[in-house]
Amino acid sequence: GEPDNNIINIGGMAADYGYHAVWAEGIDQAKIIGETSSFGSGINDAFLVSPPSISGGSITSSTIGEDLNDIGEYVIETSDNNLLITGRTNSAGAGQYDVFVAKVQYDGTMLWHTIIGGNLNDRGFAAKETIDSSGFVIAGATESYGAGQSDMYLIRLDNDGNVMWAKTYGTIRFDAAYDIGVTKDAFILSGKTRNRFAGSDDDIYVVKTDISGNLIWARAYVGGNNETSEFSWIINDTTYLIGGYTNTYGNGGYDGYVLVLNKKGNVLTSSTYGTPAGDEKFFGMDTTSDDGYIFLGQRFAPGSNTTLFYAVKTIALASGCYQNFGYSKYNVNTFVDSGYVDTSGIIAILIGLATDTTDCSQQQFLCTSCDLKLPNDELLTAEEIRIYPNPAHDYINISFDTKLNTGIKITISNITGSIQEDYGYFAPEQFESFVSLNTSMLSPGIYFVRLTGNNIDKSVKIIIMD
Repeated sequence: GEPDNNIINIGGMAADYGYHAVWAEGIDQAKIIGETSSFGSGINDAFLVSPPSISGGSITSSTIGEDLNDIGEYVIETSDNNLLITGRTNSAGAGQYDVFVAKVQYDGTMLWHTIIGGNLNDRGFAAKETIDSSGFVIAGATESYGAGQSDMYLIRLDNDGNVMWAKTYGTIRFDAAYDIGVTKDAFILSGKTRNRFAGSDDDIYVVKTDISGNLIWARAYVGGNNETSEFSWIINDTTYLIGGYTNTYGNGGYDGYVLVLNKKGNVLTSSTYGTPAGDEKFFGMDTTSDDGYIFLGQRFAPGSNTTLFYAVKTIALASGCYQNFGYSKYNVNTFVDSGYVDTSGIIAILIGLATDTTDCSQQQFLCTSCDLKLPNDELLTAEEIRIYPNPAHDYINISFDTKLNTGIKITISNITGSIQEDYGYFAPEQFESFVSLNTSMLSPGIYFVRLTGNNIDKSVKIIIMD
């Protein structure tokens, strides 16, 4: 279709969906994977779409599949300038649905494909290339193997698509991996588990393995209601970001939910993003040019019975802002699946429509990002103040290099700006040596010490360790 107010219609006369997107650096273009019943040779085929660039151009697409159902769930660009796609198929294989993996050229030309699975339902939800470019890992869910009704499924492939090994992780009930992060010595699977004393609520479930798939740890992050992780992000080899949604914490209903974990799976920080009047969920993320993060998802507005695009931009996982975009002609079945941020800083959100009043079933939304700053982001320098030790454990000491003429109020906040400890006011003479503060009640993570007085309003970042 023709661009109209930054909306691009892609699809045919039947249902077509976009599930994941990647910015292909090799050709400087977005690639979208999903499914189509408008085109292809089967009931549903995997649908690989290239939308036009910001400056214009045409829409190109190709299909992958046989006579029944072939669904593309996830796409990545490979180090040799091709694409790797994973999903599920019942056109071929041993079971009801099997994991489908294909390596294709940018135009969709098949290089190889493989089908993995057993007698029941098995699905591939995410894929990553290994750090050493020796192959790929596929994360998903299997009913054919493992200990429960469904287990997390991790498959290691070589560069030719041959299965090197496949392993399962989970409980006696339902577990699924929706994304995977890769470090030089570990794989981080994130998703959900439904194993809480025969209840029906979901909890975020994260599994860490070594590069041979051997379990290092598995952690469930339990709330009172439902929590799910839809994506993971490797901050560095020892720090992992897990994102999704919760209806236990936050402003009511569902809220976007972000956890930052250390290498042992302990929570360093947790943040929620949402509004009291709506349900917000995160489905993907990317980094921004100013070293921040953009979280992408949806917002359901109960009063209008519509679902809108929802984005939150943060700096260093601190305070955020959001922008909602939506069109009332789309009904409650509208949902946001994924997105990407291109090199110009434009956020591109891909929205799949379960039903629609028009003949299109996929949209691309573009919006500009928000400019944010941390509250009180003018940090004290070493010449003005000393806070030590930093990183700290059970205490910190605070001293000034110059004599104060005002009392100081001291608080410690987490990275969302929520005050965790209020130490009250200290007289100027108390800083003639130093003030010692107990921090043993703080969980490991990043915090900001704020000092306020008649002519002082400064913040300093500290790290609390195990």
